[in-house]
Amino acid sequence: MSTKLFVFEPNDLLRLMTHYTEGQIPLDAEAMNVGVNPMLQRFVGIECRSKEWTDWEPLHFRYDGGKVLSWTKGTGEEPKWTEANETPTRQ
Repeated sequence: MSTKLFVFEPNDLLRLMTHYTEGQIPLDAEAMNVGVNPMLQRFVGIECRSKEWTDWEPLHFRYDGGKVLSWTKGTGEEPKWTEANETPTRQ
């Protein structure tokens, strides 16, 4: 069985998330800690900070097959899959 090793900087992954969440993650967000879930494959957690955030509320984000799903607990909104915008608007 062959394997591939993917190496990336947490802030590089955060920049992709900034693009795909269309404004939910501010441009000045900076990754502080990162961790991989040992039980749930393909789940990565990134702790980040931004001057625009005043309180701590986790943002859940999923990118799968050209679609994006994101939600924040307590907003009362149901998560919905949306088509991923492949053309950067926030850089």
